[in-house]
Amino acid sequence: FRSHQNGKQQALHYLRYVDFKCNSFIPIIDIEYKRKSISETKLRRELLDCLELIEEYIGVKPMLYTNLNFYKKYLKNHSQFDTYPLWIAAYSDIRRNEVMDFADMYQYTDTHPVNGIKYPVDANHIKKEKFLSLILR
Repeated sequence: FRSHQNGKQQALHYLRYVDFKCNSFIPIIDIEYKRKSISETKLRRELLDCLELIEEYIGVKPMLYTNLNFYKKYLKNHSQFDTYPLWIAAYSDIRRNEVMDFADMYQYTDTHPVNGIKYPVDANHIKKEKFLSLILR
């Protein structure tokens, strides 16, 4: 999701190109924020338009993926986003407990080594009790 573009058009593009299969994650919206001339109100409206259209089509609420700073500034304390699953990126050990208090998934690094892969990858933690609710059935 690009914050400075039309939310409904982005949802239609997403729905056209993503194949939603059983036993895969629910739709995930990766929020990319560019500081262009867009108000916070318009940003939230476009994001909500995107989310609602995807939810209407797929039948489940998409997960929001963003960083902790964006979440705190634009989504926290805005009740229209309270029911959407959250995947928060925050690359700091001191943030882990804070993030896991409210997020379903937590990306804690983008430099995790994995045997057989030549470059570092993202590493995440998911709450066990949330896992099945994040899978399409």
